[in-house]
Amino acid sequence: MPDITASPAVDVALGLIFLFVLLSLICSTINEMIAGVLSWRARFLEEGIRSMLAGSADLKSVDGLIDQLAAHPLIQGKVATPKTGEPKGLRGRMARLRRKVSKPHVFPSYLNKGTFALVFLDTFAQPDLDDSRDVLRRARGYVEELGERSPVRRVLISFLDKADGNVDRFRESLESWYDLTMNRVSGWYKRRTQLALIVIATIVTLLANADTLQLGKALWNDDAVRASVVAQAQRAVDQGNAEPDVGSGVSESAETLSDQVADVSALELPLGWSTDPDDPRWFDDWQGAVGKVLGLLATVLALTLGAPFWFDLLSRVSRIRTSGKPERTETA
Repeated sequence: MPDITASPAVDVALGLIFLFVLLSLICSTINEMIAGVLSWRARFLEEGIRSMLAGSADLKSVDGLIDQLAAHPLIQGKVATPKTGEPKGLRGRMARLRRKVSKPHVFPSYLNKGTFALVFLDTFAQPDLDDSRDVLRRARGYVEELGERSPVRRVLISFLDKADGNVDRFRESLESWYDLTMNRVSGWYKRRTQLALIVIATIVTLLANADTLQLGKALWNDDAVRASVVAQAQRAVDQGNAEPDVGSGVSESAETLSDQVADVSALELPLGWSTDPDDPRWFDDWQGAVGKVLGLLATVLALTLGAPFWFDLLSRVSRIRTSGKPERTETA
């Protein structure tokens, strides 16, 4: 059996996967920048809490409840609205762009269930001078002031009945209520970012003229380019520096974007468009046009899978390539 680990086909696959990793990182970074500038996480969090409180009623009917929750110090302390000490350079420009494009939001990007339960109880079951420790009594008093059709009233009554006088059990019910809502919010956010990723991947692919079929041919026909790309891919796997950083803020993402573009340029692959009509990146007939469309479409579909998928695959293919031919088990 031939040793496939020494085959140029494996190196071509490794090179294409490495390119998908780098382009996917660019797409992910742009996606994170857009999400940060438009405050998608904070907006989805607010929308989720609003739908949780409103139930099947009109979302605007809980504007007062939302304002009361948002005014709590634990919420306001998490909403970053610095007015002094604005950073200079790229970070400063991104901060100004964010203020111009995105409307002010009243909720942070993330709120854990414990904080929500504490804010909810502290807002709607406020301590009084008579008995500040009787949380359940204060909560029931708040429920009795709500209208009969209030969805919050029905939910809180069920939680109070389930608690049976146990404060911890009542708090756990609030946390579970919030957790279920945040599961839906996560689904909303993933669908929004996935749709944005498709659009971003299409734009990046067209700008870079990242034709998978043409790039595969270039790697197959040019031994020097293939060896260089494979060496860079292997170095990235060894150093682990191709892993996506999804937790960066807008400013940090903006600072790394140019470095990621430079990494792609360093591959010396036939990327980009040329004004020379004889350049092989152009097509001469309808078969070439079909091949170009298919190659670009393949890249777009590949980039929508995301950088984590391609980096994991890159690590696997790299291990196959460097492991050598596996030993054959001797049979007795």
